[in-house]
Amino acid sequence: MLDRGQALKHLTAGVLTGIQRGLASYPNYAKQYMVKGASANSLWELIATRVDSNKWKETHTLFGKVPPVTEDLGTAQGGTAKEFSFDVTNRDWIDSFSVRLRTMDDDQTGDMSKLGEQLALNFKFHMDKFTFDEMRKANGSDKGPTCYDGKGVFSDAHPVGATTADNLDTENADLDEAKFKSAFTKMEGFKESSGVEPSYGIPDLLVVEKANRFKAVEIVSSSFRASGAEWAINTSGSSPVLNPIQAYNITVMAVPFSLGAAEWYLFDSSKPFKALLMQMRQEPTLAITQRSGDVAILNDEVHFVMRARYALGGGYWQYAINGNI
Repeated sequence: MLDRGQALKHLTAGVLTGIQRGLASYPNYAKQYMVKGASANSLWELIATRVDSNKWKETHTLFGKVPPVTEDLGTAQGGTAKEFSFDVTNRDWIDSFSVRLRTMDDDQTGDMSKLGEQLALNFKFHMDKFTFDEMRKANGSDKGPTCYDGKGVFSDAHPVGATTADNLDTENADLDEAKFKSAFTKMEGFKESSGVEPSYGIPDLLVVEKANRFKAVEIVSSSFRASGAEWAINTSGSSPVLNPIQAYNITVMAVPFSLGAAEWYLFDSSKPFKALLMQMRQEPTLAITQRSGDVAILNDEVHFVMRARYALGGGYWQYAINGNI
């Protein structure tokens, strides 16, 4: 047990360390915590492919499916990748607040340094919510940002060869086993833009409103219907029938913000090029005004400002389906 002299010595050392941190190192500490916040998992990464940007607007091309493998008969010339072109314009985002200089000076525990982490987490949440808001936004008669074919990510008229395909279903129907299996089969049947080759989409992610998470988990993992009846497959046998969807190891994402009560989606999140694009021009970057600057001296304030530049674009629509069927 420390005697009084030792305790005062340790207390004094702690106070001095806190004062030094408050006076000199807050920007460094805040940025360290910002990195910690930035390392948190993001939902958007499951449904959108990140593409880096180096200017205000990017023109994306060649988003048709690459031709299939063929036998090499002595020439390198094979099929051609159908060329498309569309633009995605970056958008500017900011989050900021001010702290009284004296509050920062008097902080002995380093709590103020964690503000950078909160800013980073705010941007993480914004990118997730922004992705879903843009995905659901009306785009003429479609929904979501424009894809390579000039249609929204979700449309009932995606050009596929000489015909069209529909991955937008808006009958406002609640999720159940039959509708899930119908949407699953539908995605598997999508073809690439020329209508020749299959797109090879296999759903592995079911997105629902948080109130429907347990129903969604039951559909993808339970052996029985909500009513207690077995799945409608091989029901003539006497033994319980396992849910065949279990074999696909489908993940359920219950988003932490509101979707429509009957709104749900299927995605193939396994592909390198996904149904959406997250175009990143500038990562969230933290700046802290100088403690010796005019703002601090005149207004007794230190400003924390985080800025970023990014936008959402349409990707390969065949890997997404609005499941309200």
